[in-house]
Amino acid sequence: MKKTWISFSFVIFSIVSVFSQNINWEKIYLHEGFAFNNPVMDILPLGNEGYLLAGTVFYNNAINHQYIRIIKTDTLGEVIWDKFLNMDDENFTFWQQANSIAATTDGNFLICGVDHMYNSNEKAYFVKIDSNGDTLWTKKFAFENTAKSLKMIPLGNDEFAFAGAASDSNFAHSALLGKIDGNGQLLWNQNYFSTEDITEAWDLKQTNDGGFVLCGITEYNIFITKTDANGQEEWSKIFHYDTYANSFSILQTSDSGFLIGGGHYNGDELQTIILKTNAQGDSLWSKSLSDQNRFITSMHQNSDGSIGVTTATQGFYNGMFGGSGDFFKIDEAGNIEHHLPLVGQGNAIEPLTNGCYLIGGSNSPPVDYKEYMYLAKIDDMINSNEEAALENPAEIFPNPANQIIQVQIQQLKNDLRFQLFDALGRQLRSNQIQNNSTEIPVKNFPAGIYYYNLGTEQKAYQSGIIIIKR
Repeated sequence: MKKTWISFSFVIFSIVSVFSQNINWEKIYLHEGFAFNNPVMDILPLGNEGYLLAGTVFYNNAINHQYIRIIKTDTLGEVIWDKFLNMDDENFTFWQQANSIAATTDGNFLICGVDHMYNSNEKAYFVKIDSNGDTLWTKKFAFENTAKSLKMIPLGNDEFAFAGAASDSNFAHSALLGKIDGNGQLLWNQNYFSTEDITEAWDLKQTNDGGFVLCGITEYNIFITKTDANGQEEWSKIFHYDTYANSFSILQTSDSGFLIGGGHYNGDELQTIILKTNAQGDSLWSKSLSDQNRFITSMHQNSDGSIGVTTATQGFYNGMFGGSGDFFKIDEAGNIEHHLPLVGQGNAIEPLTNGCYLIGGSNSPPVDYKEYMYLAKIDDMINSNEEAALENPAEIFPNPANQIIQVQIQQLKNDLRFQLFDALGRQLRSNQIQNNSTEIPVKNFPAGIYYYNLGTEQKAYQSGIIIIKR
């Protein structure tokens, strides 16, 4: 039967972070009726038409189905449409996941991900949609036994390369690379490694010679594989660690070497990794961008040669679900040029014009036990002409709060207000800030996650999350 999209009501909540000089805007896309939303896994800039976000939601029913969610926004992140795949299909599979989205030459879009039916194996999943989000066709590939498509890139001529994982009938695990056209025709596929434990390719890039490079995890170590244009392996390298390590992003640098981004456990803490190799995959150096519990999720090079990097937390952080992430701007030597903490976690990053970046991921309040889809636009760090933020950010405490929130600010401005919102974006308080210290009563609000803005009608200077506990 033909699969269609069903739309539901949603709530979008905008915030401008404490680092408003550099973060143009951040958006959190809530949705009532769902258990929680998985992160935005990929973002596709559409020029003046806005952006497409590809992600996943869990529906809170007896089976807890997982559906692909696609959101189209304008250039300010405001929703144009918000749709879910297969919600009206009585034969719907147990869960589906979107991992990448790309434009096709006929003005439509191709999504890659994973499909998992009841009592069946995982399959690499491809969905073609039109500009209104309507499904044109779907394709599934299991190969020998199971398969997952975790990343896809356009190659031109309406062809796409995808990377992921596969297993054979003996449950030997391998990294997967394949090529598909815009009509869903599989052109070829290749496997690399054959291991008893986990092996997955999480990212791929087309190299300067027309071949491909993959990175990911094999038996809990980081690997990189270089192939020719037909997927024939030229070389592979494995970087060993004492504990779990994985890589999620790879770039080819100007010297034809590679930068690999990921993370590994250093004791009980997850630590970011950037590995630099030469053109043959030999390690030259390794660095960490952060001493916090983070791993690198995505890297992308901008037209000025700088590299945008996103990070996220993993699993249960400090005993609580969720966490936050960072944006880094680095050079090819791994030197940090700029660093911005984010309200959400970053999973995907795309360069825009004039040195700007778009980041997609999730917002995971530590007491909400849910994830909300998240989008942020980062301004050019050097050339931004926007009005500066507060010279000294206001102190908002205690956090978590119980009875009152104290707002202490050194730099008073005319018509400065403190606004408090609940998780659905409903304004609960709007207090004018006329003194350097102001108390905001919150004793009548239930425990939960709240958001605040500090600013005027013309500009938001500072924003963030407030936890209220009872």
